[in-house]
Amino acid sequence: MSQLNPHPSSSNESNLPPAVIFQHPGRVWQLALFHAWNSLQQVGQVWQPLPRILVASTADRIESVLRNRPASFTVLSTKSPHYQTWLQRLPGWRRQFPLATFCVINTSGIDLQPGLWELGVRCVIQSTWEMEILARWLAWHLRRLDESPNEWLKGLWDRLPWAQWGGKEPVSG
Repeated sequence: MSQLNPHPSSSNESNLPPAVIFQHPGRVWQLALFHAWNSLQQVGQVWQPLPRILVASTADRIESVLRNRPASFTVLSTKSPHYQTWLQRLPGWRRQFPLATFCVINTSGIDLQPGLWELGVRCVIQSTWEMEILARWLAWHLRRLDESPNEWLKGLWDRLPWAQWGGKEPVSG
């Protein structure tokens, strides 16, 4: 379990590999993700190792980690005393860190999914029993980062009808 690190590096490094940023300090959620990820690996749905897990309990700390690791998978919590702060900052974070993915642990008992989806949250879970859903979103996030823009464009071109008729080659960026 050496991946669980409650104190992210405070160095001034930027563009470090993506991490899983947990706002919720309890290890129960982190361990549940670890086990869900291992289950997905055992059935062959994911191959890469689970990224480093960091804990950042305040909105300022989350933003600091995102500056260092802009393509991170961030798991926010409605139980946090900083809930209102990150809720207000979320639209700005999505613009500032377009490669990041945001998910929410909502244990409040109130249905917040529609509003959170409007803010760009990809996944909302309510208990550790739903952690496999979050793990699948993490796998999607990592696959999305691995795909180079040029490969994506070529894959899209191959699916267009005129590619088979010898149309123009795709424009590379």
